[in-house]
Amino acid sequence: MCGRYLFDVEKDMGLRMFLQEAQQRLKGQKTGGESEETAAVFENGMIFGDGRIKTGEIRPTERAVMIRQTGCHVYASAGYWGFPFQKKQILLARLETILEKPMFSESMLYRRCIVPATGFYEWTHDDLKKKYYFNTENAAHFYMAGIWRTFENGDHFVIVTTEADECTRPVHDRRPVILDWDEAQLWLSDWQSGWKAASLAAPVLNKKCCEEYEQLTLF
Repeated sequence: MCGRYLFDVEKDMGLRMFLQEAQQRLKGQKTGGESEETAAVFENGMIFGDGRIKTGEIRPTERAVMIRQTGCHVYASAGYWGFPFQKKQILLARLETILEKPMFSESMLYRRCIVPATGFYEWTHDDLKKKYYFNTENAAHFYMAGIWRTFENGDHFVIVTTEADECTRPVHDRRPVILDWDEAQLWLSDWQSGWKAASLAAPVLNKKCCEEYEQLTLF
């Protein structure tokens, strides 16, 4: 499913560049006199306060980096994870039915995005509630298919999911649609090509129990 994901700029220059571009875009919105919500305190090139872009472990409703396309221009911006709906947040959209849902269909046709990530987390459904971390085997980061909309307080995105693969199925029956850069460009440029690329995408994933992973990082 994807209840949280990791955006680790400490070890990944590519993600750091996306973050810097999104920060500069928010800074430009502030100086351009847009909504007060985008205003933030800027220190040493980083954004803090209500306009801060979250890094590290990203949780629902937090503002994070997303990548969009306008015409031929692909660029990083920021959005809150989740579409507000009746005092709740809709975090995920199923690829298989995304065009059938009024909340998602227009965004799928006209407002697609990708969400860069180092990895994502999922929990088992048994009493132990074990936390697992998934990442791609051959790349430092990947891109999750997403769609976005503008609400009163700014841009929001949801992550598109698909059926679990062999790696994720023992933990959950859904996983994010994970794209490489070529597939991500198709997703951004055209909804039909993007939908096909997302349906065929078959990333090779690694899985680690977070307790074991955290122990390893201590040494």
